[in-house]
Amino acid sequence: MQKERKHIYMACEDYDFCWGRDEVKRFREMWEVGESLINISKSLGRHVNEVAILVIDQAEKKKIEMHGSKVFGQAV
Repeated sequence: MQKERKHIYMACEDYDFCWGRDEVKRFREMWEVGESLINISKSLGRHVNEVAILVIDQAEKKKIEMHGSKVFGQAV
């Protein structure tokens, strides 16, 4: 944590943001062929929000490129 806080609210504590190497590998494979976030989450048995955070993480680390407007499975 960056600074001390008197009252703490833990956001998203019901989600699991830990990923095994095989899960990340499978995610990248699906992402590379253009699968939607929703399809990836169903395939991996994960909540769509957990996969969305992985997308952000992997994009920031330059492990994947963003799809554009079809991330959630339909054009916006």
